[in-house]
This record gives sequence, C-alpha cells and structure tokens, in this order.
Amino acid sequence: MLRGQLARPGGYHPGRAAGIAERLMGVKLGAAQEEALGVWGEVYGKTSGALHGAAAEAGRAARLYAEVLAAARELLVPLPGRAARVLEFTALTRPGPEHALELARWADPRATAFFLRSRPAPAWLALLQQHAPHLLLPDAPAGGVGPAAAFLEDLAATDPRTAGAWLAEHAEAVAAAGRPALDVVLRLAGRDTSMVPTALVRTALAGQTAGRPAGEPAGWRVVGWTLRLAAEWAAAVPPPDRDRDCRDWVLVAELLLRATVDAEYAGAHHHRAALAEYAGTTRGQLDTMTSPRRPFCGSSSTTRTTTPR
Repeated sequence: MLRGQLARPGGYHPGRAAGIAERLMGVKLGAAQEEALGVWGEVYGKTSGALHGAAAEAGRAARLYAEVLAAARELLVPLPGRAARVLEFTALTRPGPEHALELARWADPRATAFFLRSRPAPAWLALLQQHAPHLLLPDAPAGGVGPAAAFLEDLAATDPRTAGAWLAEHAEAVAAAGRPALDVVLRLAGRDTSMVPTALVRTALAGQTAGRPAGEPAGWRVVGWTLRLAAEWAAAVPPPDRDRDCRDWVLVAELLLRATVDAEYAGAHHHRAALAEYAGTTRGQLDTMTSPRRPFCGSSSTTRTTTPR
C-alpha cells in the first residue's frame, strides 16, 4: 500500500470515489477506470489548498468548480445519462484529441466497453494510443480481459496495416496480460500471418504456457482452445515464410506438441479424479441406504413373553 502511495500519491480519495461508483453502477471497476478516478486525488489537493490559505488568483475558484463538476458528472451520471454521448463518439469519423481525453475520463466501464465494441473509426487508434493508451491494453488483474479486443479485431479486418503496426509493437505486452489476451493475438495472427512476427508468437505463447497454473480443474480446456488457435496460425503460415523464419516456426511447433501432450495428460488426470470422486460419493450414498435401521429409543430387539397363571 505504501509503495502504491509513493508511486501515485492521493490514492485514498480515488479509492473512495471508486467505492461510490461501484455501488451506483453495480459493476466492478477495472484498471482502465483507475486513470479516470485519479482526477479525484488532484481535485481534492487543489480544493484543500484553496480552503487552507493557498495563494488566491483570478478565476481559481471558477476553475476548481468546473473541475469538481466535471469529475462528479463522470462519477455520478448513470449509463442512460451518457448514452447519447457514447453514440455520438461511435459515429465520429474524424475524432480529435479532446474526444480521446474525454473518453479517458469515463468512469463507467460499460460505456467504454460499448464504445470499443461498436466498431469506431480507425482514426481512434492513434488518438487512444497517444492520449489514453491504457484503454487499448487488456486488464491484467482481471485475467487479460479487455473490451479493446473487438476494436482491434475489427480494425484488422478494415485496416490490417494499421492494426499490424500496433500489434507488432504491443503484441508481447498484450499477450502477457492473460490467456484471453493471448487468444486475441493468436486469432489476429491466424487471420493474417504477416500481422504478427513469428518470433513474437513464439515469445507470447512460451510465456503463457510456462505460466499455466498447475492443478487448475478446468485449465486444460482453456489451454486446449489456445493451442488450437496457435495451431491454426502455424498451419496458415505460408511455406516460404516458414523457411525464412525457420527457427522460430519450428520452436513454436515443438512448443505446441509439448503443450498439447501436457494438456491431454491434464485432461485425462482430471477426468479420472472426477470419476473417482463420483464413485466414492455414490458408494457412500449406497452404504447409507442399505445400512440396517436402528431400533427406536426405548425399544428392545427381544420380545417379552408372559406365562399364564
């Protein structure tokens, strides 16, 4: 906690704002919303200074009031109240820096997710990368999930050169955020093998395979889907490109073979464990059903006989 305060002081007030926002919206805020809520620490510092005798200057009170009002609006306005603005942003074909900065201040993750999944114009990529790069990256604490995946996939279909240039620079960081993010990179690489270099695919896949949690009950199924995407990419690479990047492509193929065997073994192990657990539960239930009934309290298993007088 102390290290976090040293890296970014004023975390107490954004934390309180996050609690208010989560109660109002009923959703959990992610890493992208930390940037939007960071304004509360700055606003509190400025207003506190003004109240405790900071140097007065012309227009300071008016500017502080405008900042507080804007921050409160982003925090307190419900999703229906900002729906019109979200739709306006999705319709922009030539957005400007002011639009990207406003988007970065949205504290409602549902609004940001809706915008990124609504196929905004390709011009947004450069603006977001310059003014709000955290919105393009997946949420690592949430396991690698991020709404920008839909935007990047649509961009790869409409403007593969622009999407490829961005992925070539950020694919490794995106894939390291978690398996869902790695799946996005592999899916894009499988659609256009020139979009992601072979060396990056090898590095990203090796990092996630090595970091697979051991003993996770359903983990082998998730790994299997990732391996399928990687296999589709490997098969889609043209033979001349395989020869050019022979070492990296062969290493990916070896990694796929090892990971596939490991995933199959893990699946068989969990299947046997589930069957054994089910058999033990069933046997216990049968033993309970077939056990002899105990006599009622006070009764005797022997019958009393009386002799006639």
